[in-house]
Amino acid sequence: MSENLTLPQAATIASNELNNILWEAFPMASLEVDSRLQGVPERDYPFLRPLFIRPFVRSSLLKQGLPAGWALGGNTRLMGQTFLTKDNIKILFLKEC
Repeated sequence: MSENLTLPQAATIASNELNNILWEAFPMASLEVDSRLQGVPERDYPFLRPLFIRPFVRSSLLKQGLPAGWALGGNTRLMGQTFLTKDNIKILFLKEC
């Protein structure tokens, strides 16, 4: 892949290649987190859901496997830091809702 991709080109590549896997990973993670946080009022702990989503998305991506050329990265000890990389494209998950 060319190292001179524009942002729109990189976004198009990432979208085309990761669309299906992310559409599966996030809802699965969301359901799991909702189940585990039952009884914990979101209004009192609004940070918990986004914090918990990241490791469950990461776990789902590991189970499903990534498209060819993509790698899962990040330091899980840093608030579950998660990113996907391919060549010179890096997608960082900042906050999940």
